[in-house]
Amino acid sequence: MKKVVMHIKAPDQRGIISNYTELFSSLNMNILKLEQHVESDDEMFFMRIEAEMLDKKLKINQLKKHLSKTDKTMNATSKINCKQSRQNVAVFVSKESLPLYDILIKNKIKEIDSDIKCIISNHKTLEDIANQFNIEYMYLDLENKYDAEKQLHKILEKYNIDLIVLARYMQIIPDSIVDLYNERMINIHHSFLPAFKGGKPYHKAWNRGVKIIGATSHYVTK
Repeated sequence: MKKVVMHIKAPDQRGIISNYTELFSSLNMNILKLEQHVESDDEMFFMRIEAEMLDKKLKINQLKKHLSKTDKTMNATSKINCKQSRQNVAVFVSKESLPLYDILIKNKIKEIDSDIKCIISNHKTLEDIANQFNIEYMYLDLENKYDAEKQLHKILEKYNIDLIVLARYMQIIPDSIVDLYNERMINIHHSFLPAFKGGKPYHKAWNRGVKIIGATSHYVTK
């Protein structure tokens, strides 16, 4: 049975959830998970829905057409991904090994089910880790920003990358890449902000006696 994940973004208003859930019911779709959030500052509504397509005759293109009609009614934008399809992922790193190891190990044991096509870095420090997992390691020389940006575009196109993960990548991403991977680039970051700003946040937290820390992830935007 085909499963799909839908992301919906719209100006906050009445009837968003009911309009979409009624649509899915009419298409004989079973909702497995529904998460929604309102960003009060921007008055924007965000929703993620995971659903089963019970009608085997229903195609993704047909679903997109139905969705587009509801999107127009709600002044919304939506995206659909088939859950069965594995995404091609590029992991960006600098020098810190732990986030990279964590991602690669979890991917190896299928906790993260994706195809990690390449690891991209502005240093050669972590190349041995990539070799351990038989993943291409692409060194990016940032001395010439223009050439580096062109090289980065070629790498992402070569491996047909669907998703970029920044695992403690300590460089600014070019605007052209941010635009190309809008809502398809995730940054992993420690949860020290805003309490411990600037350099050496771990040292500052240690000195203050912090015992437990977490991590955050967010989509990269300009």
